[in-house]
Amino acid sequence: VLVGGDAVQEALDRKGLENFICAKENGSGLMTACFFYTHRNSSHKYTYSVSRYNGTSGLNTMGISPARVLQSGMDPREKEQLTQTINDARETIERLTPELNNLKEENDKLLSQGKPISLRIKDAKRIKSDYASYKMKLKNQREKVEDAEEAANKDNGRE
Repeated sequence: VLVGGDAVQEALDRKGLENFICAKENGSGLMTACFFYTHRNSSHKYTYSVSRYNGTSGLNTMGISPARVLQSGMDPREKEQLTQTINDARETIERLTPELNNLKEENDKLLSQGKPISLRIKDAKRIKSDYASYKMKLKNQREKVEDAEEAANKDNGRE
């Protein structure tokens, strides 16, 4: 991999730099190489890859968007803008925190007031369920008593 500027483009065009870089050290053939460079305010990537079958190299050229180019730092305007965004967010947090705390306290207060009511509702449902169960049991017992009385009256009739 080679990274550079306009001089890389000149060396590629005039001096055969790709032949030198792609040559294996032992001189037995070619190897893959990659060049990143800027030329006329645009960034480029050249990739030389070697064919497995015939040993020749092929060139793949690609333009690189500025966001993908390594740079030596951040644009000061972007940094200022991000700093301002962070400061605005912190101010918003500071401004909303007291209101959020008040709403949390009000929510906790309402929940604590609603808890006894919820318990009363649960008790009422349990009592209603128990009432229905006892009512059914009472009905069953009355039917049993009626059946027993009828059976007793039939026995008296036989005597």
